[in-house]
Amino acid sequence: NGNATPITRFVDVEGMFSQMMRMAEKLGKIGFLVRLVGKMKSEKSKKKSVQKSFEKYFGKYIYEDKLPKGLNITELLENVFSEHSKESLGEFTWKTMMVGGMHFQDSYNYDIERVKRCVIHYATPDGRIIPFCAYNGGPTYRNEIEKKYSVPLDEWRKTHESSS
Repeated sequence: NGNATPITRFVDVEGMFSQMMRMAEKLGKIGFLVRLVGKMKSEKSKKKSVQKSFEKYFGKYIYEDKLPKGLNITELLENVFSEHSKESLGEFTWKTMMVGGMHFQDSYNYDIERVKRCVIHYATPDGRIIPFCAYNGGPTYRNEIEKKYSVPLDEWRKTHESSS
């Protein structure tokens, strides 16, 4: 209908996350879906197995009759979990919108508990994922990353002018 609809109107988010926590605790804390998917053979069987597992463990938390028109959240999430690709994640983010609040921290108000709950992250060129809440304060990741990966403007221009 063109209006934003909160996910909590058609997904029992709290119930789904409680289920995920129970599964994670049972299967060794982290990466339970990754390990589950990793054991499956072909891409086709992997997708089918993820669909079955997703429906079995999480289907009851999605209210299909309340979904906004044209949004198949089950399929979007299944694709993210089975394909592990930028494309599937891109499709999910194209059809949904996350609204998150961030607390800017510096060395004077650094709060490790807030960092543990941070939902916005930076991916660095060396493969690390750093919470936004920690990027500017505490161990100063911003300075380290900028120093390691920055390129002088003249050098950048030379590189990019020749390729255009």
